[in-house]
Amino acid sequence: MTATAQSIVTEEQIQSLRRRGWRGGIITPHRAFAHLHFSKLDLWITIASVAAMTAGWLGALSYVGEFWFRIFRFWHKFLGLEGSVARAPQHWGPLKFSLPTVLISAGPPASMTWWITAAVTFLVLWITFGMSEEQLPWVYLLRFLVIVQGTALVYFEFAAARFPHDLPSYTVGMLYFGTILSPYCR
Repeated sequence: MTATAQSIVTEEQIQSLRRRGWRGGIITPHRAFAHLHFSKLDLWITIASVAAMTAGWLGALSYVGEFWFRIFRFWHKFLGLEGSVARAPQHWGPLKFSLPTVLISAGPPASMTWWITAAVTFLVLWITFGMSEEQLPWVYLLRFLVIVQGTALVYFEFAAARFPHDLPSYTVGMLYFGTILSPYCR
């Protein structure tokens, strides 16, 4: 037998290798996918559902913006905050709606606020080291949040004066991205 005849691998052998683990054992499909058969009808239903949800969300944007404006205004008045609540108009082609924003100035955190936040952040990190393996997803989530909060604390300790955002534009920016992402985060 020649070298080229020995190197010919059949399609059946390739398919068999795709289902093998690193020790040679057979890898079975996860139970969630073992009986899952995705047909063309399922694809069209999925596409129609996404299109309907997107169209519904875009149609409801002006009502949702007005609803959140009223919530912002209620809580602003109830909490006795300074400044006011305003509408920030948005134009996405033919769509016109508004996002609420609180017109208030915010400075860097006070020293006591910074230290309390740093202590709570460190406490959360310390607690994660005592959590069991069954709670590993929570450990990862909490440590991720500690990293995010820790970097914010470091930034505001050393470079708070150079923070490039004011509160109203930051609020509108976050609501803008939330408006885009919200139909797909359910």
